[in-house]
Amino acid sequence: MGIDAKINDQMSGAVRIATGNSGQPRSTNQTLENSFEKHPIWIDQAFLDWKTPIPENIGKADIIGGKFVNPFNTTELMWDGDINPEGVAMKYTSPSFDVGGISANLYGNGGGFWMLNSIDKLDVYMIGVQGGLKVNLIKDWAGVWMLPVPIMTGRT
Repeated sequence: MGIDAKINDQMSGAVRIATGNSGQPRSTNQTLENSFEKHPIWIDQAFLDWKTPIPENIGKADIIGGKFVNPFNTTELMWDGDINPEGVAMKYTSPSFDVGGISANLYGNGGGFWMLNSIDKLDVYMIGVQGGLKVNLIKDWAGVWMLPVPIMTGRT
């Protein structure tokens, strides 16, 4: 169960709670067992999202802080969808541009996440950076799209 709040055009936030059998970050599944015992409730997400006021011709950028959905583009093979990291992240998407008649965007994601907080040891954290090119082939696909391949003829 969660609450999303739009504070203004640039700032939003959310708080979401979930149940589970333990404090394991990989599952929010609750099984109804152990008779009538009480079940724990966890804070699954609690974050603020600032959509920075940069001009549209530069792109869009968000700065997110708290406990939030994984900011990286990933699959279930790389990162479990139930894990919500804690820390600070930034997401950037460039304006659309044309690549061989197909619309594309550059993107960059980065973040610093707290993994373990302890008094007697050094804190453990993770820093990640990701960049790439997003191309929506299906949306702009008007038939068969082929990469131009140079064809050479002649004898050597």
